[in-house]
Parts: sequence; structure tokens; C-alpha cells
Amino acid sequence: MFHFLHAPTMTSLPQLLKSHARLIFALLAILTCLTIGPQQQSCHADETSENSVSSLRLLVMDPLSKPLACACVEGFAQREYGELGSFLEDQLGIDVEVCFGESLTESLERFGAIDIVIGKDSVIRYDAKKANRRYRPIAALTGKEGTTTFTGLFVVPTDDSAKKLADLAEHRILIGPDYAFEKHGAALDTLEKALGNKIKIDEDNIRSSCAQSAIEAIEAQEETTPTAAVISSYAHALLEGCGTIDPGSLRVIGKTGPVPFIAVYVNGKLDRTIVKSLGKALKKAANDEELCTNLESKSGFVAIKKQKDRKKKRRDKEVTASDSTENETSATWMQWRGPNRDGIVPTGLPEQLADPLPIIWKAEMSKLALAGIVASDTHVIASDRDEHDIEDVFRCLDAATGRVLWEFKYRASGELDYGNSPRSTPIIHDGRVYTLGAFGHFHCLSLADGKVLWSKNLEIDYNAEKPTWGYSASPIIVDNRLILMPGGEEASIVSLDPVTGKEQWRTPGRVTAYSSPVVCTYGGVRQIITYDATTMGGWDLETGKRLWELEPIDPGDFNVPTPIDLGDGRILVTSENNGTRIYEFDDNGIIKPDAIGENFDLAPDSCTPVIIKGKALGVWVGLHALTIDGDDPLETVWTDDHAAFDDYASVIGDSEGRVLVTAWDGRLILVEITDSEDEPYKILSEVATLEKGCETLSHPAVVGDRLYLRGPRHVYCFKLFDKKDAAQ
Repeated sequence: MFHFLHAPTMTSLPQLLKSHARLIFALLAILTCLTIGPQQQSCHADETSENSVSSLRLLVMDPLSKPLACACVEGFAQREYGELGSFLEDQLGIDVEVCFGESLTESLERFGAIDIVIGKDSVIRYDAKKANRRYRPIAALTGKEGTTTFTGLFVVPTDDSAKKLADLAEHRILIGPDYAFEKHGAALDTLEKALGNKIKIDEDNIRSSCAQSAIEAIEAQEETTPTAAVISSYAHALLEGCGTIDPGSLRVIGKTGPVPFIAVYVNGKLDRTIVKSLGKALKKAANDEELCTNLESKSGFVAIKKQKDRKKKRRDKEVTASDSTENETSATWMQWRGPNRDGIVPTGLPEQLADPLPIIWKAEMSKLALAGIVASDTHVIASDRDEHDIEDVFRCLDAATGRVLWEFKYRASGELDYGNSPRSTPIIHDGRVYTLGAFGHFHCLSLADGKVLWSKNLEIDYNAEKPTWGYSASPIIVDNRLILMPGGEEASIVSLDPVTGKEQWRTPGRVTAYSSPVVCTYGGVRQIITYDATTMGGWDLETGKRLWELEPIDPGDFNVPTPIDLGDGRILVTSENNGTRIYEFDDNGIIKPDAIGENFDLAPDSCTPVIIKGKALGVWVGLHALTIDGDDPLETVWTDDHAAFDDYASVIGDSEGRVLVTAWDGRLILVEITDSEDEPYKILSEVATLEKGCETLSHPAVVGDRLYLRGPRHVYCFKLFDKKDAAQ
């Protein structure tokens, strides 16, 4: 079942004048809309209760799909989504109605409820927000090269004198609308890096289409002001192929960093079982060679999950007890995921949660935050942005009252997916606070008064490229070494003196990923284990020498969850495309390339599991418990499909077998892991902490009987134990 909403994406008046074929195609598409007849009546997520889905409506907004593009470039921009619809029908056993459109808001008005959307990631998110609808990503489509990203291209007329971005200081620069991130946010970020305060961009520089920008840049050669344009990387060949511009009339002089391209989003109200089945079906598409060819894809779809920051994007860390930050007691939470960086609360979790959970205090913040909370017995550090979204802000709160003891802020301009607030969790260490913003500003501050003791700029000082979703890896302090991950070609990882900031070593390598480093000992070798953009690796802690690298079977992982040291010469890793795996090391501390266990039920893109009573507990469309020992490790013991486990969630636990899950909407779910085969787990409590519609994307902290939780506009201090628990 197919519906064509309107003419191809690239259509504009100058283009129609130059391409009669496209005009005919557009008219045929419109006629098809008029003659298609009334839509089939079916049960969709917005129309009925959760479990009554009898068909799915799939909206395609991919600009490279056949009905939304043109056949001007052989073998390109002719994606056959009708074939995908048939494939999904076979896999799911229900009808899949495929329709096409350039706008989610317009398509909702035309077609009614929409269950699945496939299109440019930034456009879907923009339209969903505009329509006040909740959609979440579950997969990304790989292109012919196997990647899931694309870029914005900076182009000038061929005879323009500009050779690089730094030459554009006197140019008028045409960018795209804010929903086209590759031509707007990513472009502005790249320009700021190249030109600094020389950028002259306002609303007069915004053009709605690549064709409009390209034509205007060429025609401006007759004017006194030279003009450059930003176009989508996929559009260059189409503009020439369709005759919109003459071949060779534009020259590329630069590009943005990679940004997400074609993603699959599902309606937030869609039945979770259907979503899980859909995710598995999309993953199977990679094995259908003919379908991949029809979709102009190398590896089909790769699984992803909602990254509220990501996307996403978040960082986790693991390290053994002997590697924990100096001077940190078991009752504090002064680094990522607690005293031992393993998500375990040494003092234990309660047997029940009071409902409502008592609030001791709450402190006002300005923006939704992504970075985790850290807290000692006396101080709480929270990350923030100012109201105008120009400055990073870090606040130190009195742990007893929530009163602001000091505030540190600095200008950090730019535009990132999922907001611009810091992602990296700070460290409290030996009377100092270490903070890292998403744009690479690193500071060592005095815990007493917030004064700057020393600072670094990861992009500038290490000639590094900022990751697409900003710097996210939380630093680690081990053996008087502060480990940072700038991601520079000559300084992929660096070790600094935490007191003075003096460099101890640097190691060349690739752009950094989002996962946080851990320090483990394998084969007698003490090593940093973390990710760069494409591989996991081990680096000698003393020298920084790279010891090994491990490239996953399926490429394209965001590399956010942190490796977990299992403490017996094995390591557990997890990612959205390759699932959860366990690896062993040889006697020299080098990882063995073949996993001894793997599981695709737990394949999160951002949530790191915890190890509780011999099981790995993690969230990815459900709470999953996997074995970690035995002849066949990583078998799924049980799965709970509670709605709170459907999206992003943080997971912490204790040695008694209790797990506290903080869902994205602020719900706290307390779960107990038992030794019973008949009832291997039970949900002890479920408590709401935030008002309806609010979100928390920041990892909480537990100190003694207190839970510190970051909401969209407040930091909350909750009384975690009720009177009965406290008495015990």
C-alpha cells in the first residue's frame, strides 16, 4: 500500500525549468495521491490500546527514496522502500502500509497516525517536537559504504579564490534551516572552529534547500560579495545529475563532522513487543542481499536506541576496587558510577522505597542536564547550561541544604544534537573538582571556592576533532594520573598530573568515542581500556603505548557503554550492533579476538550493565539478566518488559542483590534478584519522582541514605531509606 505525499525533495522553480523530466514525475506523483483512494482503516499506536495493533503505517522521509528523489544519477537515490514494506510484512506477520512525505507534521495530518518513520535523523526529531509527538529511534540505515552518517559540504564557485574554510572570512555563507543539522548546527560548529568570531551568520543567510543555496552561490559571482554555500553531502551529485547546476560549477573546500543520516523512529505509544520484533526484523534485513541492494545499503539496518543526549549520547565507566579514586570513602559518589566505578552502592540499597519518596531539598537549575551527579558527604556537583544556552555552568551545592556554595561558568558556544550541556561526569578528588564540557573545555577547580587551578581545551591544545555528539568520556584518576581522551591524531589519549596539569604522556590515534576509560590488570599488565571511534583498545597506563585493538564484527557502533572488568581475566562489553560479549586475555595482557559468549537480547547503545550475584543486569527494550559464568556464558536468564525499561535508564545495584533502575521519566524501580528458580526476581517498589512529562538523563548518585537526582530544572535530594530501613 503506497501513498505519495508530494513531489521530490530537490524540486525548486529553477530546477523545474531545467529538468522537464522531474516536472513530469512530480505531476505523476500528485496524480497518484489524488487517485489512491481512501486509506485503509487499521489499528495504530495513536488510535487504540497497546496490544491491538493489526497493521503498521510506515512513513518514508528519506530524501534518497525513489518517490522523493529522481533517477538522474545511475544507481543512486532510488531506494525501493516498497521492498522493505513487503519484507517487514513477512517478518512481523501483519500488514505494513508504506507512504511517502517530506514532513512528519504534514503527513500526520494527511495520513493520520504513523507508527514508523524513516528519514533524516535531525528532521524527524525536529518535526516530532513540532507536532508534540514522541518518537524514538531504534535503527539506522547503512549507506553503500557501510556508514550511518553523512556531512555538510562547504562549496564555492569553481573560480572562487577560497581554498579552505579559513578563507571564508569575507564571504557571505548560505546555510540550511535548523532542522537540517548537517547544514546548520554542524556547519556553524565547523565554521566557528575555522573562523572564530569572524563568522557573520544571521537569518538572511538561511536557505531552505540545497538547490537554492547552490544556485545562489553560483549566480553571486556577478556580485561584489563572494558567496559560499553549505549543502548536504548526498546532494552534490544530484544537483549536477538533475541539471540544477552545471557539472564542475561548484568546488568543495571543506566539510562538517559526520552526523547521523537515515534513522528509523517508532511511535512512543507503539506496543513494546512490536517494537522489539521490528528491531529484530530490521537486523535480519542485513542478511537479505537483494533487499540491501534495493535500499542502496551495504549492511542494512543497525540497531540503535533512543539517545536523549542520543544520543546520545552518554558515557559509562568500570574499574576494579583497587583502581578507585584516591581519598574516596565507600559512602561517597565522587566519580562516574560511584566509589569503584562499577555502579555498586557499597552501603546498600533499601528493601522498599517510600511512596512518595521524601524530598530533603531541591536546588534550581537552568537546563536539562546530561552529565551525572557526583557527591561527597559535604558537597554535590551538578552540571548545567545558562538560560541562553551559551555558557557551561557547574554548581557546587551544600549536601545538607542544597544551598549554592559556588558557581563556575564560561562561554561554550556551538550546537549539538540532544542539547549542549556537559555530558561528562565530573570528579571530586583530593580537594579538587575536575569538569569537562561537551565542547572540550576542561577545568581543574578548587572544591572550596570554585577557583580555576588550571585548564585545558581538548580541541585546541591537542589539535583534536570534537566527536559528533560532543565530548562525553568522563575522565579517570588512577595512580596519580589523570586520563583524558582528546581524540587528536597525535593525542588520542593523554595522561596529566592531576595537581598541575603537566603532561605525562600522549598517544597518537583516532577520534575519541563516547565511552569512558577504565583501568584493569590483565596478564600482569596494568592498562587503560576504552574506545576510539571505531575500535576498543588497551593502552599501557605507565607509558600510553597502545597494546591491542579489537574491531567489532558489525561496524557503526556509537561506542558509549563502558567495558566491565569481570575480575577474573575476562571483560564484558556491550553495544547496539554487536550485542553483549565476553572476551578473555592471554598471559601478556592482550585480548583474544574471539568472544567466549555473546547475547543480542541486551544490545544497548548507551546504558552500561551492572554485575549482581553472578549476572549482568542491563536495560535495552526491557530489563535483561544474563549469566556471566559457566560453559555457555551470556545466556538470558530472564527479561522484564516493564514500560520503565523501554527507553534509556541508569542501573545501580548492591551486594545483596537489589537493583535500582532510574527510568528516563524519573520513575525509580527497585528490583530484587533472588536465588529461586521459580521467582528469579521480583519488583519491590515503583515510585515516581518527577512531574508528568519531565525527564532525567543524568546518572543519579547515592551517598548513605540519600539519592541525588537531576531533573530538567532541579537537583533533588531524596531520603532513600524509610524509617523502617534506617532502623534496621
